[in-house]
Amino acid sequence: MIHAVTAANAPLYRDQLDQMHRMRHDMYVVQRGWSGLKSEDGREIDEYDTDEAVYLMNLSPEGELLATFRLMPTSSPYLLQKLSQFVIGEPPASPRIWDMTRWMIAPGQRKKKGEARSQAQAFLACGLFEFACTRGLTHYTTLMDLPFLPLVEAAGWTYEPIGLPMPYEDGMGMAIAVRIETGAKALAHVRMVCEIDRPVLFEAPPATAGLASADVMVMANMMDAYYAIHDGGAREVLGDRWMKLAATAGSIASNAA
Repeated sequence: MIHAVTAANAPLYRDQLDQMHRMRHDMYVVQRGWSGLKSEDGREIDEYDTDEAVYLMNLSPEGELLATFRLMPTSSPYLLQKLSQFVIGEPPASPRIWDMTRWMIAPGQRKKKGEARSQAQAFLACGLFEFACTRGLTHYTTLMDLPFLPLVEAAGWTYEPIGLPMPYEDGMGMAIAVRIETGAKALAHVRMVCEIDRPVLFEAPPATAGLASADVMVMANMMDAYYAIHDGGAREVLGDRWMKLAATAGSIASNAA
């Protein structure tokens, strides 16, 4: 299940956010040697980890982080805007275009020999395009390593370059800025390519007194199971339990207000 972590529900995901920042430090500082991101506590956090950011997290049923993206509306300050040398012309600035950064997949979840993509990667991709539909987005922008372009094409994403390939991090690699098309058609195509025929995105209600991380994981796992069940009777039973739990969460929110 892909969880949309926002400023409103972040208190429910404290452990997962900590996992994410530590995984980011391990990937970008330890493995890739980006010394400018080094920190004393082993957690990579930059100026774009603000209340405007949304983190899409692929979480296991136990709440372990499998893969993640950071998303930021281009109507707010964002990373590609700062790295404008990678863009021809003015960087996008629209509430309907969001920037995508800090794409990571946990080491044990990466694709294995012979696989087109890992399950963690496929579900995260579908969640990414589902999220765009929930917010009415038309495009994502991102700065990606040049070798990733064939992977993006294989995943069924429609994109166009918005700049030329350029070296980054003192010539350690080549990157290119692209704009990726979103919308219902793009979501349907990505689901077809990834062979996922059901919703995978979950966004918890805002954190309130009485609603805990364990409650959120139960709700998400029930939803995941619901869409995976094809037996009508079993679906009805699980759906009834889901509605009762959702009503409880709504009651908690009303009382807290």
